[in-house]
Amino acid sequence: MRFLKLWILVALAFFIGMSDGVSQCQKTFGNLLGSLVENERGYSLTPSPDGQFIYVGGIRKDSALILKVSVTGNIEWTRTFDIVPGRADHIHRLFFDADGMLGVAGTAGTQTNGGTIFAFRYDPENNKVLWANEYISTSTNFCLGMIEITPGGNYLLDNNPSSPNVTELVALDRNTGEIVPGFSKHYDLGSSESIFDFAFHNGFLYATGRFSDGPSVAEMRNTILKIDPTNGNVSWMKLGHKDANSTARLYGFDLVIYKDEIYSIYLGDPSGTSVDNTLVYMQKTGLNGNLIWLKQFDLPITNDWLDEIIESNGDFVILARNRVSPSNMILIKTNTNGVILWSKEYDFTVNDNATPLGSIQSQLIQVNDAYFFTAYAEGTGLSDMILVKTDLDGNIQDTCSVTKSISISATTVNNPVFYSKQPTVYDYVPQRKSLSVVAGKTTSILSRSICSTEAFLNSSIEMIICEGEEFEGYSETGVYLDTLLSVRGCDSIRTLTLTNIPAVYSSFDVEICLGETYEGYVDSGVYVDTLISSEGCDSIRTIFLSVLNPEISLQIEICSGDSFEGYDETGFYTDTLPGTLDECDTIRNIALTELPLITTSIDVEICPGEVYEGYVDPGVYIDTLISVEGCDSIRTIFLSVGLHEMNLQVEICSGSSFEGYDETGFYVDTIPGILNDCDTIRNITLTELALITTTLNVEVCPGEVYEGYVDPGIYVDTLLSSKGCDSIRTIFLSVGLPQIGLQIDICSGGSFEGYEDAGIYTDTIPGILDACDTIRNISLTVLPTITTSIETSICSGEQYYDYTDSGTYTDTLVTMDGCDSIRTVQLNVIEEEATYTETDICSADAHGHRIPGTYIDTLIASSGCDSIHTIVVAGVAKYIPNIFSPNQDNINDVFEIITFPVTELELTYFVIFDRFGDMAYESKSWPIAWDGKDKNGKYYNPAVFTYLLTYLCDHKEIVETGSITLIR
Repeated sequence: MRFLKLWILVALAFFIGMSDGVSQCQKTFGNLLGSLVENERGYSLTPSPDGQFIYVGGIRKDSALILKVSVTGNIEWTRTFDIVPGRADHIHRLFFDADGMLGVAGTAGTQTNGGTIFAFRYDPENNKVLWANEYISTSTNFCLGMIEITPGGNYLLDNNPSSPNVTELVALDRNTGEIVPGFSKHYDLGSSESIFDFAFHNGFLYATGRFSDGPSVAEMRNTILKIDPTNGNVSWMKLGHKDANSTARLYGFDLVIYKDEIYSIYLGDPSGTSVDNTLVYMQKTGLNGNLIWLKQFDLPITNDWLDEIIESNGDFVILARNRVSPSNMILIKTNTNGVILWSKEYDFTVNDNATPLGSIQSQLIQVNDAYFFTAYAEGTGLSDMILVKTDLDGNIQDTCSVTKSISISATTVNNPVFYSKQPTVYDYVPQRKSLSVVAGKTTSILSRSICSTEAFLNSSIEMIICEGEEFEGYSETGVYLDTLLSVRGCDSIRTLTLTNIPAVYSSFDVEICLGETYEGYVDSGVYVDTLISSEGCDSIRTIFLSVLNPEISLQIEICSGDSFEGYDETGFYTDTLPGTLDECDTIRNIALTELPLITTSIDVEICPGEVYEGYVDPGVYIDTLISVEGCDSIRTIFLSVGLHEMNLQVEICSGSSFEGYDETGFYVDTIPGILNDCDTIRNITLTELALITTTLNVEVCPGEVYEGYVDPGIYVDTLLSSKGCDSIRTIFLSVGLPQIGLQIDICSGGSFEGYEDAGIYTDTIPGILDACDTIRNISLTVLPTITTSIETSICSGEQYYDYTDSGTYTDTLVTMDGCDSIRTVQLNVIEEEATYTETDICSADAHGHRIPGTYIDTLIASSGCDSIHTIVVAGVAKYIPNIFSPNQDNINDVFEIITFPVTELELTYFVIFDRFGDMAYESKSWPIAWDGKDKNGKYYNPAVFTYLLTYLCDHKEIVETGSITLIR
């Protein structure tokens, strides 16, 4: 392998020497960027504001890496940044903000196990880091990206802590990186939540990711949600495309918004929990979260994966890949209906890859008339950054078949289920640690073309297109020769054999009965369908559809109580009369009117001996007649026979009379009729009015007169009432003096009406206007002054009646009676106790703390006040995994013991045994790293192993044991 690297170095020197001559004619490229002895990986891209350069973010060895590359592929400069010392710094996102500064965010740790989050703002022209911070959350964390919320606004950092496994959104002040108060949130639904990308549109953030609607991976769902960018509140959230009760593991990765509609991509296992047996999807959604359509794309091989979607001149380009052999990168272009326009596969080296977690934003961008994407290649044991520029058809003009057109089918997913949920949103503010990063360190990276042959290239392709389509500007059947440019800028002759298949047209007449369907159509009309012929082109079918609907209408009237065809109420009735043989059914419409029963009522009065309609006696008579419509008509006669009658209400005074009647009662007279009138009966209701009597009790002051009376006594007067009858009034007259009594309390030293001592006092109060003088009796009570004394203690920082210092305090208060109350407080303030301990992580004095750091405990002293105990714990913390999977997928392939901070344990011995007690691995020196192989270099089958770890901690020998599960 060393000889191969040396040959590449020589070839690169030759390539670099020629680059000035080649760059002028090179329009597209596929370049490997790296060194011969270090690992480099490309993660995120962003164009310069003027569109002339591409900035690439990634990692080199354990440092963050930023490159400035011209759109023609020339490297302007390369800089590395040691953001968090001692850890690998992976850039997961970089972008230019509205001020022309680079916003950068990523993870300090590993791609698979995470670490802490870093973010910094960078001036690339002056190589100056404006600020840099580390953000420490609840546990190991993964950076999923960062955006500028609005142009000129703050940054929004997107993370995923491993415990609890929730989405973490943190707004950062663009000028300092400090956390913005009010928008630092955790979003929790079930067991695992992540937001992978955002789009800002019409004042809101739209995001996509993965939320779990329950406690297991079987409930992970593709998620789209709408977020208020001012406070992080969720307006709506949709999960799918499987319902909550189905088993599925689905991840939403990226989205764009175009013409007020959301286009997003996601992947996963729609019927299981595998991360290998995956399918990929594209969906179109309204801004309200409602699904418009959902497509499934079938990529070559298995383990399909998606990374990015961008809008491109009204269409969409998707970056995809295979995560198993041949492990190639793929571009797919679709229109707004999800129809695939072309798809290209790119094979750079043996293993072409991108980050395995999908936590990278902007791996694919469009600049001017070209697409750029980045990844990394692992073809020589080390990884190199890939930087690719294609034209808008996804082509790289090269001579070694890096680019290949592939066929990908798109099928519509039937009956997908998307449903609404609302996550639990709560405030959580991570710890912010300022970092000392002043500038990037200039370094060098070699750039080499993936294919650098200069051989003249002849190629032939056959292409079939449908009527109305074109291929690279050609639309007619024929053979075309094109001279193209290779990746080296040389001629490449391509022979195109093009076949244009005309559309197939057909038309026919169809008759159906009402209620039937034909090809999904139910109404009469002309329908034109565009189908796909056996050649895959349009087949135009025209259907002239007639819907037969035989119909008769009847207007029917029936009498009340009758019926027609079983109907007996007014209404509109529709019957279907079965057709005979091939005839359609006949619709019979009956408009039925039930004629109401005519009823009349007549009140008739006759004199004795007269006749009406044959009736002579008083009573109620009902006759059934026939109306003009032939229905029954009911006539009711209320017949009365008698005299005319008049009623009188008469009142007389007691002792008077009316018409000879002088007592209360009811009297009846007969008054003879005049001419043809009947006699009149006069009813008199006579009321004899009772004698009215009133009694008055009157009190006057001495010397006053009432109704002519001045002396006390009983006086009886006969008066005339309003009805003209006698009214008897009796006056009981008295002459007297009013008295009042008062119960009065006063405070000691006070007075009432000039009286200061307790006692009973009598005063005469002159009357006002016509009132008599009043005798006032006062019962006066003097209330004593209340005094209290309190002696108490409080802790430092507390207060007692607003007093915080030791001393004697006297307060004058007011009692509930409004008098003075004297309170004396003797206050003693007890000061806080403080202790300080420095210890090692292995010492008993560490009080159970197993991670180095400073811990402050607040205890309760015997006095009941705070006792502050500060413990500074030194040493090394470690993490021993209990499971790993050596299946060569670069994810958890090696069992390693991880320390924090990164340092070596004082290892004395480490050994791993299989279940038979045989030694599988041993080491007496640091580090510990087992690849799952036995002594013969063969991989063990899945099994559970035990380990024994012996090391020194604070000069003490520590022995630990445990188990390791090996899976595939």
